Amino acid sequence: MAIGTAGRREVREISPTAGQFQAEPAGQLPKHKLKTDAPTRWNSGFDMVERFLEQQPAVCAALLSPQVRKGVHDICTLSEADVSGAEHLVKVLKPMKLATTTMSEESMPTLSVIDPLHTQLLANFTTAPEDDQMTREVKHAIREDLMKRYTSAKERHMLHASSALDPRFKALPFLSEDEKVETYSRLTAEAASLEVAFPLI
Repeated sequence: MAIGTAGRREVREISPTAGQFQAEPAGQLPKHKLKTDAPTRWNSGFDMVERFLEQQPAVCAALLSPQVRKGVHDICTLSEADVSGAEHLVKVLKPMKLATTTMSEESMPTLSVIDPLHTQLLANFTTAPEDDQMTREVKHAIREDLMKRYTSAKERHMLHASSALDPRFKALPFLSEDEKVETYSRLTAEAASLEVAFPLI
């Protein structure tokens, strides 16, 4: 991604000096260091761009400083269009960041979370009339990929049952009424079969 490549280069060029320029142009900017991404962690790319946008006044000041420009003939800078694109990208990808963070922070990630989370992401990435072209393209690409996940009847039944047995999701608000009835009917039948197979003594 062009934004990520250019932003990564800016971060590496100015990281040693950016902190010196926070006070004057940035006013009350949070005193945060810039971040670089790791190829094996999707969230790190998001975090890098988000932090860059937060610290943009300090970044701009650093890029104009003699310390950074000395002996450097090809300093990479982002255009206004690049920055605007990065802002839109961070906004549209925020739900995905929250979803991955939620799953990774669970002390014991459970199967029951997947279905409600998947349904919520599908809603988040549905295009809206006010979306610009880039936002529509990103949402469409992510939604198309999400729709390929958990499509078999066996997977759907397993996810529905897991959520129904979790007190947090037992009302199954993310399912249609027909799916709710089907899920609880199946669970009731399975419970009855277990009672027959393993009668209480």
